[in-house]
Amino acid sequence: MLVSLLTLLIGVLLHCDARIVPNPDFPAECRVGEPNLYDPSQSMEVPWFTVDLDAPAKERFKHVVRPFKNEIQAVFDVLADFFTIIPGIPVWDMLGDVMLKVFEEGMIMQPYKDEVQ
Repeated sequence: MLVSLLTLLIGVLLHCDARIVPNPDFPAECRVGEPNLYDPSQSMEVPWFTVDLDAPAKERFKHVVRPFKNEIQAVFDVLADFFTIIPGIPVWDMLGDVMLKVFEEGMIMQPYKDEVQ
């Protein structure tokens, strides 16, 4: 039993290879010795939004999200690139299926469901 398990493990390891997913937005670079990118004087420069809780749930946060549309899309693009690291496993599709099931089976209750969608 142990020998067959070790043989299987060795076989799996021989077929595994490291994948490098190039991402031009985040090139490998050394930042040692460069000035600090964090500027504490700008730490309070955060946009403020007023959310109308009387507005329909699907409309409440649109004005909050729209200014960050490109940044949100960039996050999803990075995640999509990251999920291709695991060859043969459609992680992105699996997550989509899980979220669809969550919404269809009512695992997120109202009014939160409309806010998330």
